[in-house]
Amino acid sequence: MAGFYIYARYRVQRAIHQLPTKLGADIQQNTEGFTYSQAAGGHTIFSISAANAIRYKQGGKAELHRVKIVSYGRQSDRMDEISGDDFEYDAQSGDITAKGKVAIVLQAVQPTTAAPDSNPKKVGSPLHLETSGLRFNKNTGIANTVEKITFALPQGTGAAIGATYDSKKNIFQLHSDIQLLTNGPKPTNLQAGSALFEQESQQLTLTDLRAESGMRRLQAQRVVLHLRDDNTVERAEASDGVNALLQGVKRAQLHAAEASFTFGPQNQATSGRLGGGVTWETSGSTASRGSAARIILGFGADNQIKSAQLRENVTLLQLPAIQNGKQS
Repeated sequence: MAGFYIYARYRVQRAIHQLPTKLGADIQQNTEGFTYSQAAGGHTIFSISAANAIRYKQGGKAELHRVKIVSYGRQSDRMDEISGDDFEYDAQSGDITAKGKVAIVLQAVQPTTAAPDSNPKKVGSPLHLETSGLRFNKNTGIANTVEKITFALPQGTGAAIGATYDSKKNIFQLHSDIQLLTNGPKPTNLQAGSALFEQESQQLTLTDLRAESGMRRLQAQRVVLHLRDDNTVERAEASDGVNALLQGVKRAQLHAAEASFTFGPQNQATSGRLGGGVTWETSGSTASRGSAARIILGFGADNQIKSAQLRENVTLLQLPAIQNGKQS
């Protein structure tokens, strides 16, 4: 009996002695609330806040919970936000790495109004994104991920692989495999190799663009979209080769070195210009082949072409009509 008592007491005392290690003896500091900000030119560039921070003795790392990173832009015209539940902070590298899902909101505000604890007037619609594995460096102000990222904007929803966000230069980039399906009665499926959004100029550059809507197909090596404050497209410029295809009974295909289009506030095409040498061929009852140095287009309802002006070095050849696979 005495031996059992002594053994039991030894086990209890040993367990009590080991409790600090099991409960986190390597914890140096546990604080409620964590904030960090970086300023330049007299205003805050970005701020980092966490509801809770647990700092460890080994390695200078810490756990951050309920984290929010806000970028205010060089002109104090942004309220871009990165948020997530759990992050790890490495004091040596300055990296703040997400352990799970991260929400990203890109939002423009009126210039010179964005600052910590401010409530600036928002401009246009926000862009919502979600990803994981995101790493933000507090020294450079750059966030990046190699994981899948999904996004939603007024025109539709999509996804991509990998992204980089530079809070100091106000640049957001999608790395590869971009997919976007637009809203509306005639949705368009867009694919691109990469995308670069320059927030200050409201300019979106796409590479290797492919678009498909019903029987229409479009390919362009490089497309620059000039956006309004509400993120609708005001003007589109395509270069380095543009190919268009209309399938169906009246099949048509066109090639131009470059193209530009203007759009109304409801994404309605209002005018177009094809240049750098344009060639085309159509089939059906009015089959033709031709070329021109440039073409000026006018649009009607549902983005249908209602007029086309052929300019400079125009050639036009009427071809035999093909019906049921036979020339007439």
